[in-house]
Amino acid sequence: SKAQIQRTLKKLGLPFSEESLQDVKDLIKEKLDFYKRQPLASDWFAIFIDAYWGKLRDSESGHLQDISVYIALGIDLKGFKHILGFWVLNGKESKAFWIEVLQDLINRGLHRVLLFITDDFKGLTEVISKLFPYAKHQLCLIHLQRNLRAKLSRKFYRTVKELFRRLKMSRDLDEGKLHFEALCQEVEKEFPDWAKVLRQKQYHYLAFLEYPEEVRKHIYSTNPVESLNAGLEKMCLELGGYFPSLEALEVNIFIQVVNLQDKWWRRAVPSIQSVSYLIQQKFA
Repeated sequence: SKAQIQRTLKKLGLPFSEESLQDVKDLIKEKLDFYKRQPLASDWFAIFIDAYWGKLRDSESGHLQDISVYIALGIDLKGFKHILGFWVLNGKESKAFWIEVLQDLINRGLHRVLLFITDDFKGLTEVISKLFPYAKHQLCLIHLQRNLRAKLSRKFYRTVKELFRRLKMSRDLDEGKLHFEALCQEVEKEFPDWAKVLRQKQYHYLAFLEYPEEVRKHIYSTNPVESLNAGLEKMCLELGGYFPSLEALEVNIFIQVVNLQDKWWRRAVPSIQSVSYLIQQKFA
């Protein structure tokens, strides 16, 4: 925020100038506009998309309003991470905006994806299957585990926690199905309707087991994106619990994106790079 910039410069014994600040803002905006429009590679191993919920002060009314920030992170076929973009929606997460996000990625050149990793937002599997009919869809296991911990009694969750550990360490899809069914049986004892829904989504929770063992720990959850969300939450708290403007929000995200991307460009994820040939064969 402007006030924070003034305070920081004062502490450093540097002069504050409205003109200089505007020059910096113009430079960042120019780079940000290019970042939002930059072309994307056509083919990807994995795309992670998750939404961050926060508060933004409305520039006209001055009231705080709910916002959702969608962030997409991709891993290419050689194992390099890239932040593909971010999108801000006034209000709560919605299926319609998910379509806009995916359509924007398509318009910028992304066409073929081996695997999408998302949370279990209603209708999202259907959207992905229509826009990317050959892509697999992994539902985040960590989101599921959190929901189970919140809803199940302590007695049943102890058993489910151990089943989760076994599931993630499964040798193959067949073994994973056995552990997932055992998990559903535990859920069924307290929430039979929920167990039925989980069984219907079994394949999407176990999609990661179709890939080489070396990469599985990287693709069964949306954790790579959630680290970005954690950075946003920290920034939000430092700003007083909300973002003072859309400009402040976008600049904060963009600076975080640039810092992370500079680090990731230097080297690929070793365990993914080591099996990149197998991934490319599966992609083909």
